[in-house]
Amino acid sequence: MKHLVKIYDENYEMLERFISSTLLRISKKKKIENIDIENIYKLFPSLELVYMTDHSFIQTTPNIERGGVKKPEHVGVKRDYLLYNFGKKVEDKIDITCVGEIIIKDPYISANSGNVCITVIQKVDEGYILFDFKLQRLLERFHLYQEHKIFERVTRSFYALISVALLLVSVFLAGYGTFTFLDYGTNSPDLEGMFKLVVALTLSLAIFDLGKTIFEQEVISNDVHSDTFKPKTLMNFTVSIIIALMIESLLIVFKISITEYQDLIYALYLIIGTSILFVSFSIFFFLYKRSSKKKR
Repeated sequence: MKHLVKIYDENYEMLERFISSTLLRISKKKKIENIDIENIYKLFPSLELVYMTDHSFIQTTPNIERGGVKKPEHVGVKRDYLLYNFGKKVEDKIDITCVGEIIIKDPYISANSGNVCITVIQKVDEGYILFDFKLQRLLERFHLYQEHKIFERVTRSFYALISVALLLVSVFLAGYGTFTFLDYGTNSPDLEGMFKLVVALTLSLAIFDLGKTIFEQEVISNDVHSDTFKPKTLMNFTVSIIIALMIESLLIVFKISITEYQDLIYALYLIIGTSILFVSFSIFFFLYKRSSKKKR
């Protein structure tokens, strides 16, 4: 839904002009029975239903769907909630008083069809005529949105395969680290075995979090077109990698200091590289926090 609403908001003025000018041209009649509903449905393939209310926003006609199908069970339903954009606050109330005036409501999920819709309200002498449009089809008409179901299924399947593989790798790493530690423990306590366990478990956690996030956002989520940046995954993964590198650096320093001092320079290179990564991450975290505060 989010991507549809975003595209709609970006092109609202153009869509509003198109809908308003067309409706004003073809629905000048005072009563809904005098309007050529069939012609309106031909002009608007995205139109789902039409109905009329009195001045108190109580529905006075059946829902007229495509093909002339009428559903009278909605007659008498109070639609005064359509006067408000958000909730029922006075400051959010829509002001529509002039005959012929048209107001377009914000997108919402229709209880009738389950689709993301917009309602267009037109003031007439006897009350209001309401037109419900399916937002996706309206955007498709102007080539603002295209749905590629086969491509999306292939993409979801690929993401699912990769995320499951990452989860299996994380389980393998956790098992490997645990069994390695237990193997060292059965022989004699060893500091290197403990370090390997911590490194393996840290990498396992980072890979598991990455795989889980990919599965949640790209496979389970319905909002496949979302381009919202989610830094939490990057932060968790980077922190885990930095911790693993720091532990590995400490382990190498211990090993080299016991055996060959001339190789200590390589441990220094690793520590410098880890420090650069840590500083870069700190700068990114600082800038992200600052931008988040500005948005608020």
